[in-house]
Amino acid sequence: MRVISGKFKGRKLFSPNGDRVRPTADRIKESIFNILTSKDALDGVLVLDLFCGTGGLGIEALSRGAKKIVFADIDLESLEFTKKNLQHINAELSEYEIYHADYTLALKKLEGKNFDLIILDPPYGKNYFDCLILISELKILSENGFIVFEYSDKLCLQNFENEYIIETRNMGNTKVSFLSLR
Repeated sequence: MRVISGKFKGRKLFSPNGDRVRPTADRIKESIFNILTSKDALDGVLVLDLFCGTGGLGIEALSRGAKKIVFADIDLESLEFTKKNLQHINAELSEYEIYHADYTLALKKLEGKNFDLIILDPPYGKNYFDCLILISELKILSENGFIVFEYSDKLCLQNFENEYIIETRNMGNTKVSFLSLR
């Protein structure tokens, strides 16, 4: 696992052994961020990396020009890897915040923030689509912001077309949806 592009390009990132945490594959990460770059969705933005795991996606956003990343996860070991990775790339303290909380509590704590990019990469095999409802209810996505939602190809994202414009890409056994407010 490494940073693909930007000011931290090529830096190796640490992750736990085993399959308890599933970092996004480099090829999928590269595709996600190429799409975001084409949408001009990274430069100077405020990002929420929910279910951050080892922080790889948020760190990639930071490397590519995001102003600040808010990392949130319920798993303490994952957050320790996130901290270790941020220290390894020499990120400035002003460039990030870290929250230890489950996703519903984290979203409620962040009510009133106006994120330009929200990255959702929850554990596979479970339906965390209620995040989209909470994000909408709490109004934490900026008017021109994007949500990147990575999930298993066995799940189907539906019933959100009234609230969001949805563009989905199939990437092997992974789906990535890019959502923006209608």
